[in-house]
Amino acid sequence: MVQQPIIAHHHEAIENPKTREP
Repeated sequence: MVQQPIIAHHHEAIENPKTREP
């Protein structure tokens, strides 16, 4: 379960680099 949110968050940053905060 811990890896699920981590992977989802990491994937989001890759798919949406603009959404990624500095």
